[in-house]
Amino acid sequence: MEVNALSQIIMTIGFPIVACCACGWFIFYMTKAHREELQRFQDLHNTEIKEITAAINNNTLALQKLVDKIGGMEDE
Repeated sequence: MEVNALSQIIMTIGFPIVACCACGWFIFYMTKAHREELQRFQDLHNTEIKEITAAINNNTLALQKLVDKIGGMEDE
């Protein structure tokens, strides 16, 4: 937007209204950016949780195979 057009808008409708519109646009832009960033972090977290779950399941299977091979936990 040109400087002349901006100054004409300010003179026509007043500075407070222009400032409120600019603040509203900024809040909308920041909220949208924050929402997109949060979604990206949630997707990354979900991927990490799936990997951790798979690792725990693999460890559980390996431990079960060891217990089966040893013969279980026996009381002495």
